[in-house]
Amino acid sequence: YDGAADTLNAGKTAVIDVTKLTGKSSGNSFNIRIAMKGCAPVTLHIMKSQSIPSIHLTSDNAADAGREYVDAVKGNAATGTMAMTGADGRSIYNGNLKQIKARGNSTFKYYNKKSYQIKLETGTDLLGKGENVKTWVLLAGYGDATQMHDKLIKDLAAALGMDYVANCSWVDLYYDGEYRGLYLLSEKNSVGDTGINVTDMESAYAEKNENYGSDMIAEKAMNAYGQEYQYIADLTEPDNITGGYLIERNLDTIDEICGFYTKQGSGFNVKSPEFAGKEAMKYISEYYQEFEDAVYSDNGYNAETGKFYYDYCDADSLVKVYLLQKLGYNVDGFKSSFYFYKDKDDKMYAGPVWDQEMAFG
Repeated sequence: YDGAADTLNAGKTAVIDVTKLTGKSSGNSFNIRIAMKGCAPVTLHIMKSQSIPSIHLTSDNAADAGREYVDAVKGNAATGTMAMTGADGRSIYNGNLKQIKARGNSTFKYYNKKSYQIKLETGTDLLGKGENVKTWVLLAGYGDATQMHDKLIKDLAAALGMDYVANCSWVDLYYDGEYRGLYLLSEKNSVGDTGINVTDMESAYAEKNENYGSDMIAEKAMNAYGQEYQYIADLTEPDNITGGYLIERNLDTIDEICGFYTKQGSGFNVKSPEFAGKEAMKYISEYYQEFEDAVYSDNGYNAETGKFYYDYCDADSLVKVYLLQKLGYNVDGFKSSFYFYKDKDDKMYAGPVWDQEMAFG
């Protein structure tokens, strides 16, 4: 190390304290020169992470369903185990994973560092915020060299008093024994008591439909405004189909089983309920279309329905989201990964904010 004559006996296995080997008691990077008989000397550069938690994902079947399998196709899902250790060395989670799968749109398509969704066997408060949930996401943030953009905008949204801002914090991720880098561990944008606390239509559907969620068949139809929507066939609708919904603008395409298109060429995924019936999808697609028509009118007024845009969507949430997208100069703002939610017998709200990786230029 740095010219010193430290020597290890070849052929023996040992656990080595790098700081003692180098003679340094502190620091975040170390160079160790390694020489073995018959081999050219090499320099091993070791970097020490900041004091943050670490997550180790281990596949149940690494040969056939390990990281390469999960990273290959967005729908590929695997099982495994997860060990999460806090910055202080305490165990936060050590147990089975019911699911590991890749997630994201452009992140998945274009980047080698994938984002993931994981489902724990039991609900666990991974971030120490008092929220015991099973489903979490690991956000790669590959397009953001600072690894700060997404969390900064979410922190600003919380400071503005926006509802349902996902808790998140940084972790080091190791997957099948390989260090994959710094990730943002985050709650998922989802409907639930600890998430977006609106009516759970999936539960309402399950009460009306035996085996809801199994063997779902998607079909297409046109709404009253001549726009296509995709729904699940042969579902009995809940008593109230006015909410709750969680919808996501996905540029000009639909890549979930339920969704709709608008006159302006937008594609919307319906994130919740994941499986929605024909009448429910007709309702939410027409509701959003009426809102869009008001927004694109000269005065914010939908002459056909007699309502202004803020009669459809809460103005306060729209203003706050608009400010965040403009302040962050987010190229995806109002275009991709952009959410709205709506409870039953209520208007729509903009948010929660999500996917701010490409903000700040």
